[in-house]
Amino acid sequence: MQNNLIPNPFDSGDDSIRLLMFGDVVGETGVNAACSLIPALRKEWSVDLVIVNGENSNGFGMLPESGSRLFRAGVDVITGGNHSLKPKAAHQWLAQHSHALRPGNIVFAENTGNYYTFVTKKGSRIAVVNLAGQVFMDNADSPFRMIDNLLNSSEFSDIKHIIVDFHAEATGEKVALSHFLDGRVSIVAGTHTHVQTSDDRIGTQGTGFITDLGMCGPYDSIIGMTKENIIRKYLTGITDRYLPATGRAVCEGIAANLRIDTGKCSNISKFRIFPD
Repeated sequence: MQNNLIPNPFDSGDDSIRLLMFGDVVGETGVNAACSLIPALRKEWSVDLVIVNGENSNGFGMLPESGSRLFRAGVDVITGGNHSLKPKAAHQWLAQHSHALRPGNIVFAENTGNYYTFVTKKGSRIAVVNLAGQVFMDNADSPFRMIDNLLNSSEFSDIKHIIVDFHAEATGEKVALSHFLDGRVSIVAGTHTHVQTSDDRIGTQGTGFITDLGMCGPYDSIIGMTKENIIRKYLTGITDRYLPATGRAVCEGIAANLRIDTGKCSNISKFRIFPD
């Protein structure tokens, strides 16, 4: 697949780890789009690490088939969210796949799976951590205390490259965590709202940040879902089942360069691609 839609967003001037992060994958449309786009981008842009939030790949939750497809397409780590354990079939699959994460600070009925993992790229050991916000989110403990304890643990004492997927509703909470972690992690990327924000930036101490990556899913939709049922809810107060929409897909996220020597982010750029 040839991608001629946007120029290469990576800084080619230094030897660094090239990271791609994609927002929430929504439904079959999102899975198909991500799986067709990622192999091409990995090759064309010489990408080292791909992280995708997969918690909505089956609408609400991720079934093993969707997760396996994303891994086969070249995804290194799949992060999750508050719907990660909604499908019962996901419980065992998450427990068996160390690179498929769910938020560590949400208390699920069955706390299976991991909330952080390690991958090695260009000789650097990289940690990927999955947390959820507390504001407007059920059963979540403090993400600030959890990440603070984790970074102060012996397991993280020599890790320079740390990437945080912060699955949260409130923009203020996401921005606050980015400042709390500035200089302590490489990237703080918000997920959950499915709406990409325009505030991609690097903090004063070298942490890359965006409030929300956006989504991989149907463009003509309401955050990836069919429009009619959601509009009907706002008109009548009656909640119908939300269904993933279909049609033309959009893939959104960030490209970032992480310095090998320090782990700091030297470049971050949001992107939006229509694969077809």
